[in-house]
Amino acid sequence: MIKDTEGEIMRNPNLQTAKTLSYVGAIWAIVVGALCTLTIIGAIVGVPMIIGGSLLLKFHNASDEAFVAQRGSMLAWGIFFLIFTIVGGVLELVAYVMAGSADTEEFRQAATQRRQQATSDFDDLERASEMKAKGILSADEYEAVKDRILHQHHDQD
Repeated sequence: MIKDTEGEIMRNPNLQTAKTLSYVGAIWAIVVGALCTLTIIGAIVGVPMIIGGSLLLKFHNASDEAFVAQRGSMLAWGIFFLIFTIVGGVLELVAYVMAGSADTEEFRQAATQRRQQATSDFDDLERASEMKAKGILSADEYEAVKDRILHQHHDQD
């Protein structure tokens, strides 16, 4: 299993491939954009390519849900890259299509369930902390509750 920068598991291998394609396309656009900036006229195209590539780089380590949510950006920059650097544009558009194929009702429901479970667990931990502060739970009992919740999340991973 692969984890993103926020510690969320990226569950869909096709999305990992799409993220890699998007990443390579962004790097390609940055390199071509940097080469274009060597001339005054090329800078008009090169600077936006560098900016677009830089914006897309941040999605490489995003959660699956965050990556899929950025499909519109991938499409827009993919079309722009396609006009000025065919390789970068094709890679971004393939990543866009792959991300779209993963955006199913089942994918959205699973994401919602994970968010709801995390919220519920946080609430349980917060209640246990309050009970410890009021003296209802001992430090050992609180640690047992905390460990149970943390291990439950670890086991789901």
